[in-house]
Amino acid sequence: MAVFLCVEMLLAQVPFLTGVHAAAYREDTFIRGVDVSTLDMLEKLGAKYYSQGRQDDALKILHDNGANYVRLKL
Repeated sequence: MAVFLCVEMLLAQVPFLTGVHAAAYREDTFIRGVDVSTLDMLEKLGAKYYSQGRQDDALKILHDNGANYVRLKL
C-alpha cells in the first residue's frame, strides 16, 4: 500500500500528468491481476461462469471486466 501511495504522489508531481491526463494515464497502466491456477481443475469439476446471466468463458469474463495480467502456477 505504501508503494502505491508513493507512486501516486510522484505522478501528481509530474507536470504533464495532471488533471484528466493523469487519470487516463493511471487507468491505462493499472495492473489488474488474477490467479487462474485452479481454473482448469474447477472447470473439469463442472464449474460454470456467468456474466450478466449468460454462461461464458471464465478468461473472457475476466478480460471483459478489466483483468490484464494472469498468474498461472503449475
